[in-house]
Amino acid sequence: MLDAIHRQWQMLRYLPRYPQRIGTKELTARLTQDGYSVSMRTVQRDLQHLSERFPLVCDENRPRGWSFALEAHGFEIPGLATHEAVALRLAQAFLEPLLPVASRQRLTPHFRTAEEVLAPTTLGRWTKRVAVASSGMRAELPQVEPALADQISEALMAGVEIDARYCRRGEREARSYRLHPLGLVYRDGVGYLLAMHGDYDDVLQLALHRFVVAKASERPARDKDGFDAQSYAQSDAMGYLLSDEPVALELVLDALAGARLVEVPIAPDQAVQDQADGSLRLRATVADTRALRTMLLGFGAHCEVVAPAWLRAEIAQTLGAAAGRYKG
Repeated sequence: MLDAIHRQWQMLRYLPRYPQRIGTKELTARLTQDGYSVSMRTVQRDLQHLSERFPLVCDENRPRGWSFALEAHGFEIPGLATHEAVALRLAQAFLEPLLPVASRQRLTPHFRTAEEVLAPTTLGRWTKRVAVASSGMRAELPQVEPALADQISEALMAGVEIDARYCRRGEREARSYRLHPLGLVYRDGVGYLLAMHGDYDDVLQLALHRFVVAKASERPARDKDGFDAQSYAQSDAMGYLLSDEPVALELVLDALAGARLVEVPIAPDQAVQDQADGSLRLRATVADTRALRTMLLGFGAHCEVVAPAWLRAEIAQTLGAAAGRYKG
């Protein structure tokens, strides 16, 4: 019964006001695109049924067209359209961790409604056919205490300071911080609070799972002029910048390893040349980050750093030390 009601609500949304009209063939096609398994005969039957309760009119043209009567009062059709429901379900799956707690609470009934709307349609399978995968090794994500995450997001929204105790990587004792929150960034599923501490202007990246205590205060937080979390997340800062000097990188890669960087360039000025032996020579200007080292070491024997000389020596030393662990 609910399936038919959802379908008929959707039909009413598509009906224009007279003298505009829509035929049953076009209406059937639109419902099919929305994921409903329906025949033209069913649509005709539904229209006849709906015309007994709504001010609908049908002309005598061939093919016949349906519309709301010209004098019909305006009204809103309750519920969600199927494509809106798909968007909500995908937002729930991929964006829910980014939403402030108040927003999540308000959206929860809409998430449930979206699930009900999609249940009788073929679009209900879409959320099971779409996924986001990490390019790295699968790892269990660290657990974040929900109450702490809520306090942090509430402080960020309200623009107030956070009284926190935070355990830095490699340390066992938590330290006290007076944080001025600037933004939240999620990298590979791990959340980081961007904030300034006390009277300092440096932007700290604080992993949410390392907070021991986090409490939103009533003290207004300082802001940083021109700071934008989106721009910061896309900058080299999130790649653990090791120096401010760019790296004029030159690599020789096996064809298979090089093909990966051809498909996904690492810099706007990247240039690739085919070598006589089938390898690829790549040149690009990149930031000096830990992520760069991780990429180069990940290629192993399939990549040779040609320049700069200091980076070539650094990678050679690291690989030599790694090889030494396997001797004997």
